[in-house]
Amino acid sequence: MAISILTNALLGQLSILVLSSSRPTRIPKELHLPPGPKSKPIIGNVLDLPKDHEWLMLLKGANQYGELIYTNIVGMHIVLG
Repeated sequence: MAISILTNALLGQLSILVLSSSRPTRIPKELHLPPGPKSKPIIGNVLDLPKDHEWLMLLKGANQYGELIYTNIVGMHIVLG
């Protein structure tokens, strides 16, 4: 009986750890980020990334949004400048 209680407690802690680490991080609303392209749920802007000539994307973004650009790529929050 004592082993099953300990096993259940360990499995519960492990499941909480896995669930909390798999959640995407949320950016607080009071944090002011630079403008950037609208991102899609879950994948962010990963489909907007070019395979070559990345500098063209940055130049186009700088002309459209300004010197600093915020983007979200699969849950990673990135500021480009």
